[in-house]
Amino acid sequence: LTPHVFITPQALVILVIDLHRYRTDDKDSFKEQVGFWINNILMRVPDSIVLPIGSHIDLCDKDEVQNKKKDIEEKILEVLTEREENLKQRLDKLKQKAQCELYSDQVNKLCDLAEYSLKVLDLIPIDCTRYDAIIEAWLQILKSVRNKDIFRNAVRKLPVTYKKVEDAIMDLIKTPDVPVHGTVDLDELLRMINLHNIDSQQLKYILCYLHRIGLIVWYQEVQTLERIVFLKPSFLITLFQMIVRHDLLQQLNNIPAKTLKKESAFKPDKQKWINDFQAKATLHHKAIIILVKHQLNGKEDLHDIAEDMLGDEKGNGKLFQILEYFDICLSSKPQALNPDASVFRPGSPWSPSRNAPTLTYLFPSYLTDAKAVSEKWNGDSNDDLHTQAFFLPEIPQGFFHRVIIKLCNFIYSHWVGKERCLLVCNGRKLLLKEHNEEANSYIEFRCKGNGENDFEGQWCLIMTAIQKVEKLIEEWPGLHYSLKTPCRNHDCEHYFDWPDLDEKEKDIEQTSEEKIKTCENCGENFQTELLFCMSRGSRGQNGTTADAKSPPTQQNVHNTYNVTGNFVSGSCTMNIEEQEFHHDS
Repeated sequence: LTPHVFITPQALVILVIDLHRYRTDDKDSFKEQVGFWINNILMRVPDSIVLPIGSHIDLCDKDEVQNKKKDIEEKILEVLTEREENLKQRLDKLKQKAQCELYSDQVNKLCDLAEYSLKVLDLIPIDCTRYDAIIEAWLQILKSVRNKDIFRNAVRKLPVTYKKVEDAIMDLIKTPDVPVHGTVDLDELLRMINLHNIDSQQLKYILCYLHRIGLIVWYQEVQTLERIVFLKPSFLITLFQMIVRHDLLQQLNNIPAKTLKKESAFKPDKQKWINDFQAKATLHHKAIIILVKHQLNGKEDLHDIAEDMLGDEKGNGKLFQILEYFDICLSSKPQALNPDASVFRPGSPWSPSRNAPTLTYLFPSYLTDAKAVSEKWNGDSNDDLHTQAFFLPEIPQGFFHRVIIKLCNFIYSHWVGKERCLLVCNGRKLLLKEHNEEANSYIEFRCKGNGENDFEGQWCLIMTAIQKVEKLIEEWPGLHYSLKTPCRNHDCEHYFDWPDLDEKEKDIEQTSEEKIKTCENCGENFQTELLFCMSRGSRGQNGTTADAKSPPTQQNVHNTYNVTGNFVSGSCTMNIEEQEFHHDS
């Protein structure tokens, strides 16, 4: 879940492969140790360089190392060749369509993808038990980085001040002035660097550059973190690893009674945390605080910064803001107004009441079933509107997880299960399901209306989800997706391809001029509005239609603060967050 937090474009990505565990006769071995990472690097940073490093060769025979090295390099080449062929086939198919001008944006995107060229260097075997072998591998990495044929932009002319600031930071890290965790305030860093002709604004430009090359971490986009610079990114990675890990349940079980007592918690509290995590994939805020502190036991120099990063029980920790910023988890929200809440007075501090609900965080990747979603959905129906978003080469790791977090932050009523999510808005139900099989990776959108012929409202809810997908795809420049609607004849395997979803909607409106669509395979006719969204600009995202040509009258004004965050008054729509009131006039 966290690689997208740290990986940067135009980088040298070092992929470490355990050659002792690798099996040439097992297809899954390559997929899990190599193929998975190559595909995700292709989608996330398609213009980068990958250097495979083979570790644990001290446990392998010499011939075994060479055979495995050859097998890995050949299969990586197959993956890259297959990608090129798939892009070409998809491109040719779109160009051969009768109305190919309706798919020009998709064609251009595929052409852009074909221009990307992920370069994978020869695998370097390394015996990690020998110091001289590690140094030799390091020298080979350095040689690759300095190779202008590999890194064409390796040599750049930067202002002298950039190098001075970089050197100053590297020297500072070695001094006692910088804490062990390497977290420093922005103004304090400027004072510590103490260079002439460097002001606060210039320092920000330089820090942006150092962040891009991975030397430091600075989240200037996060308002609460813009004044903090992480001079030692490894500390941040360590904190992430304490929460986002495969053995989290075991770690919760291992919290000793002594640690619980220090934080005013008891064994029943611990058991509730474990039960909620197993059943709902939710972690209580206090449980996370105790878990991290327990793992930091014996590292007294990190306790102060850990408390600052974790915050208190009100959820003011910076670490959680980073996790939410990158859509790794979803914080709980109160389900109703609290009548016992203290009165808010402008200009005065406000704090939640003591009986406020416990703050928890949902980690969808830890979910093990989808029973709650299935019960609320109540089965598929022939009347459901249904479309699918197909991904090439596959759905990236953590992508669907982030889609549902964005949607759940936007639509209040939701249920989340393993590989699926149910959203309810204005009586309409939208189900999202992830299917990530080889050569068949897609997200399914299926919507139930709140009455007969509720096509517009259903499509608006579906388009809300698709827009979240489109926005997220921008972070994966090597990823291509296309929308397809399966034929409504269940015995037919044909799909109707969606045209481009451009801002002016000319393509989709041109498609919708045909009121009836005929399946090329089974020959059955279907209403176009059952297959495609007819228009998406004239409606609010809550499914209402705004007729801009006719001004509202006293009879047709209906004011609604609804769960999607939209306020609709006649033909006007504006975004309101987390309100739910109704009024008719």
